[in-house]
Amino acid sequence: MGKSYVLDTNVLMEDPDALFSFKEHTVIVPIEVLRELDQHKNRQDLVGMNTRKAIRNLDDLRQDGWLHLGVSLANGGKLRVAEAQENCVSSDEAILKVAQNTEDCELITNDIALRVIAGSVGVHASSYEWNGQKNTEDVFSGAARIHTDSDVISQLFREGSVELPPESLESLDPNQFLIMKNGNQGSSAIARYKDGAAHTIRVTSNTDVGGLKPRNKEQMFALDILLNPDIPLVTLLGKAGCGKSLMAVAAGLQQVLDTGRYDKILVSRPIQPLGKDIGFLPGSLEEKMAPWIQPIKDSLHFLLGKDSRTIEMLFEEGTIEIEALSYIRGRSIPNSYVIIDEAQNLSVPEMKAIVTRIGEGSKIVITGDIEQVDSHRFDSHTNGLAYLVEKMRSQELAGHITLLKGERSKLATLAADIL
Repeated sequence: MGKSYVLDTNVLMEDPDALFSFKEHTVIVPIEVLRELDQHKNRQDLVGMNTRKAIRNLDDLRQDGWLHLGVSLANGGKLRVAEAQENCVSSDEAILKVAQNTEDCELITNDIALRVIAGSVGVHASSYEWNGQKNTEDVFSGAARIHTDSDVISQLFREGSVELPPESLESLDPNQFLIMKNGNQGSSAIARYKDGAAHTIRVTSNTDVGGLKPRNKEQMFALDILLNPDIPLVTLLGKAGCGKSLMAVAAGLQQVLDTGRYDKILVSRPIQPLGKDIGFLPGSLEEKMAPWIQPIKDSLHFLLGKDSRTIEMLFEEGTIEIEALSYIRGRSIPNSYVIIDEAQNLSVPEMKAIVTRIGEGSKIVITGDIEQVDSHRFDSHTNGLAYLVEKMRSQELAGHITLLKGERSKLATLAADIL
């Protein structure tokens, strides 16, 4: 006999098909969740769209019988709508009461505080694992250390590539970077893995990208995949000040202005304030987005100097375009270099909606710090960026690297480490 899972509202707002994700078990939707969904159904954003889909899913299931008695699901499970038997002062309390009154039950919620409260009253609680995504701090770093002999390293330097032994291939992913070392003689090399071989990377510490030179091996790795047209999806993780946004902008400028590989740079980021929201912002789309895009403009000023007029011309001529993520659904974006900054504040459905907009001839670069999630809907394990990194690591069209060293300033690096 299967167990029961009680779903919180935020789970269905993030994945309206979560109703069908628990196989042969029973899914319980508290009636308070239905009331909360009803309050958000008219929102004109992705949350509103997911809310409406969740309601439609429940309406379809309603055709199969009374929801309070339970209806069968195609995956062998069962769905039931339940109501708390006691008077409750809040929706969270009503949802928690349903879980308390259900035997062999687990509460599924992305509300960290509610999980803590549940644990305090003896209710098992977990965050929602999207499509089996594991909640683990061991997110794919994009690099691996392997031990080899000096002959392999010599061949790599001499020929530019070297076949790796089969036992090394089992743990490697396409476009994963390799730090190859010969412990006996102290020789070493860095390379990128693809098609069973290690290949030398094209970026060195002397490579100049828009006046920017890499300061450490992770930055060399990042620039290598940023400048590679065969890798249309690049994800960069790292703490504040490690250079991920700056390198993304520098590589974009070079490939748009210098080589003409792409027609334009399209920039966006989640509108998620740090601290209390200042509320409505007047003006055009560009004016509304200005506070959120300012970090990108800071990078442009760093790369292009104090020539503000040149930077403004890049925006006026459409060489650099600002797009609000709220309006990206339905678009097809060809021949563009797309930067999505601060992507740790995106949900899994939002991330999917963005990446599926990328057309032929385009490259998308997604950056973020999964330890600085500002959204209350998910954490460092369940956000869309961490999910994307893990799901795409085995694909040849994707490249990833986690940047480890802060390069902004000694103070910024210290603060990122200890605060």
